[in-house]
Amino acid sequence: MPFPAEHRENFEVTTDDEGSSDAPVTFEASPFGVTIDRGDILSGSYAWDVSGAAYVTITTATCTKYPDVAQTYMKVTGGYGGVLAMGDYCRVSRVDACNNDRFGINVDGDYTSNVTIENCLARGSLYGIYIDWADYATVKNCTA
Repeated sequence: MPFPAEHRENFEVTTDDEGSSDAPVTFEASPFGVTIDRGDILSGSYAWDVSGAAYVTITTATCTKYPDVAQTYMKVTGGYGGVLAMGDYCRVSRVDACNNDRFGINVDGDYTSNVTIENCLARGSLYGIYIDWADYATVKNCTA
Protein backbone atom coordinates (compact mmCIF):
# COMPACT_ATOMS: atom_id res chain seq x y z
CA MET A 1 0.00 0.00 0.00
CA PRO A 2 1.50 3.40 -0.92
CA PHE A 3 2.20 5.88 1.84
CA PRO A 4 0.51 9.28 1.88
CA ALA A 5 2.50 12.32 0.75
CA GLU A 6 3.17 13.17 4.39
CA HIS A 7 3.84 10.36 6.83
CA ARG A 8 2.84 11.64 10.28
CA GLU A 9 4.75 9.12 12.40
CA ASN A 10 8.38 8.07 12.63
CA PHE A 11 9.37 4.94 10.76
CA GLU A 12 10.69 3.30 13.92
CA VAL A 13 13.23 0.52 13.72
CA THR A 14 13.73 -0.99 17.18
CA THR A 15 15.52 -3.98 18.69
CA ASP A 16 12.59 -6.14 17.53
CA ASP A 17 13.64 -5.36 13.95
CA GLU A 18 17.42 -5.58 14.23
CA GLY A 19 19.70 -7.86 12.30
CA SER A 20 22.99 -9.53 13.17
CA SER A 21 26.49 -9.61 11.73
CA ASP A 22 25.48 -12.71 9.74
CA ALA A 23 22.07 -11.37 8.69
CA PRO A 24 21.81 -7.57 8.59
CA VAL A 25 18.41 -5.99 7.94
CA THR A 26 18.08 -3.62 4.98
CA PHE A 27 15.34 -1.11 4.25
CA GLU A 28 15.77 -0.30 0.57
CA ALA A 29 13.82 2.35 -1.34
CA SER A 30 13.21 2.41 -5.07
CA PRO A 31 15.60 4.69 -6.98
CA PHE A 32 12.70 6.18 -8.95
CA GLY A 33 11.52 9.10 -6.86
CA VAL A 34 10.73 8.05 -3.27
CA THR A 35 10.13 10.98 -0.90
CA ILE A 36 9.28 10.56 2.77
CA ASP A 37 7.91 13.85 4.09
CA ARG A 38 7.64 13.62 7.87
CA GLY A 39 5.36 16.67 7.98
CA ASP A 40 6.26 17.54 11.59
CA ILE A 41 9.29 19.48 12.79
CA LEU A 42 8.73 19.04 16.54
CA SER A 43 11.62 17.59 18.53
CA GLY A 44 11.77 13.80 18.14
CA SER A 45 10.07 13.76 14.72
CA TYR A 46 12.29 11.82 12.32
CA ALA A 47 11.44 10.20 9.00
CA TRP A 48 13.63 7.21 10.01
CA ASP A 49 14.19 6.50 13.70
CA VAL A 50 16.65 3.65 14.27
CA SER A 51 16.72 3.49 18.08
CA GLY A 52 18.76 0.68 19.55
CA ALA A 53 18.50 -1.66 16.57
CA ALA A 54 21.84 -3.09 15.47
CA TYR A 55 22.93 -4.12 11.98
CA VAL A 56 20.33 -2.02 10.13
CA THR A 57 20.87 -0.39 6.73
CA ILE A 58 18.73 2.36 5.22
CA THR A 59 19.52 2.85 1.56
CA THR A 60 18.30 3.47 -1.97
CA ALA A 61 18.53 0.66 -4.50
CA THR A 62 20.29 0.92 -7.84
CA CYS A 63 18.72 -0.32 -11.04
CA THR A 64 20.17 -1.29 -14.41
CA LYS A 65 16.89 -2.42 -15.97
CA TYR A 66 15.90 1.11 -17.09
CA PRO A 67 19.15 2.83 -18.10
CA ASP A 68 17.37 5.83 -19.65
CA VAL A 69 15.34 6.66 -16.53
CA ALA A 70 16.89 9.07 -14.02
CA GLN A 71 17.55 7.62 -10.59
CA THR A 72 17.57 9.59 -7.34
CA TYR A 73 18.34 8.89 -3.71
CA MET A 74 15.43 8.39 -1.31
CA LYS A 75 14.55 11.87 -0.04
CA VAL A 76 13.71 12.31 3.67
CA THR A 77 12.36 15.73 4.52
CA GLY A 78 10.00 17.76 6.67
CA GLY A 79 10.98 16.50 10.12
CA TYR A 80 12.96 17.63 13.13
CA GLY A 81 15.52 15.31 11.57
CA GLY A 82 15.69 13.08 8.52
CA VAL A 83 17.44 10.01 9.93
CA LEU A 84 18.26 9.19 13.55
CA ALA A 85 20.82 6.38 13.82
CA MET A 86 21.20 5.07 17.39
CA GLY A 87 22.16 1.46 16.82
CA ASP A 88 25.46 -0.37 16.57
CA TYR A 89 26.70 -1.19 13.07
CA CYS A 90 23.98 0.86 11.37
CA ARG A 91 24.54 2.11 7.86
CA VAL A 92 22.87 5.00 6.03
CA SER A 93 23.64 5.04 2.33
CA ARG A 94 22.33 6.82 -0.77
CA VAL A 95 19.91 9.05 1.18
CA ASP A 96 19.07 12.70 0.46
CA ALA A 97 18.24 14.16 3.90
CA CYS A 98 17.02 17.63 3.01
CA ASN A 99 15.04 20.50 4.50
CA ASN A 100 14.58 19.09 7.98
CA ASP A 101 14.47 21.53 10.89
CA ARG A 102 17.49 20.48 12.95
CA PHE A 103 19.34 17.43 11.55
CA GLY A 104 19.76 15.86 8.15
CA ILE A 105 21.35 12.72 9.62
CA ASN A 106 21.86 12.42 13.38
CA VAL A 107 24.11 9.72 14.88
CA ASP A 108 23.58 9.83 18.62
CA GLY A 109 23.81 7.75 21.75
CA ASP A 110 26.22 6.81 24.51
CA TYR A 111 26.10 3.18 23.44
CA THR A 112 26.09 3.65 19.67
CA SER A 113 29.16 2.49 17.76
CA ASN A 114 30.41 1.61 14.30
CA VAL A 115 27.87 3.63 12.32
CA THR A 116 28.63 4.34 8.65
CA ILE A 117 27.17 7.23 6.66
CA GLU A 118 28.14 7.04 2.99
CA ASN A 119 27.12 8.49 -0.36
CA CYS A 120 24.53 10.77 1.24
CA LEU A 121 23.36 14.34 0.77
CA ALA A 122 22.49 16.29 3.91
CA ARG A 123 21.34 19.81 3.14
CA GLY A 124 18.90 22.53 4.13
CA SER A 125 18.91 21.67 7.87
CA LEU A 126 20.65 23.40 10.76
CA TYR A 127 23.11 20.47 10.94
CA GLY A 128 23.78 18.31 7.89
CA ILE A 129 25.41 15.28 9.51
CA TYR A 130 25.65 15.45 13.30
CA ILE A 131 27.55 12.88 15.38
CA ASP A 132 27.28 13.04 19.16
CA TRP A 133 28.51 10.50 21.73
CA ALA A 134 28.83 7.70 19.18
CA ASP A 135 32.06 5.72 18.92
CA TYR A 136 33.77 4.82 15.65
CA ALA A 137 31.45 6.65 13.27
CA THR A 138 32.54 6.83 9.62
CA VAL A 139 31.38 9.43 7.11
CA LYS A 140 32.53 9.02 3.53
CA ASN A 141 31.64 10.47 0.15
CA CYS A 142 28.88 12.68 1.54
CA THR A 143 27.91 16.28 0.83
CA ALA A 144 26.60 18.34 3.71
